[in-house]
Amino acid sequence: MKASSSSSTWPGRLTARCERQVGFLTRDPRGPEAVKNWWRQLFEEIDLRVEPEEYIDAGDAIVIVARQIARGHASGAEVEQRLTWVCGLRAGKVTYVDVFRTKAEALEAVGLRE
Repeated sequence: MKASSSSSTWPGRLTARCERQVGFLTRDPRGPEAVKNWWRQLFEEIDLRVEPEEYIDAGDAIVIVARQIARGHASGAEVEQRLTWVCGLRAGKVTYVDVFRTKAEALEAVGLRE
């Protein structure tokens, strides 16, 4: 994932929210610069490959079930996990990203069921 430095690409109220046990960092970044810094820090520590497997239209959000493979730069250890992302949308732009351990949790968050 590569963030543009253009403020028109990142809405001012962009928030990334992640459960502590899922997220690499312990705090939720808020605002375009904080989110870009969060990704920058993440990629200083790991190589990350995300393979989307399913997209679900949830009205003002999209649910993305994805396989994620991370390899630590220092250790070389590889971790694979399946996570589900919910991306909130407004005027064609992402306004928030929530990460869930299961598809069921993500769907519940947007008012849907499996």
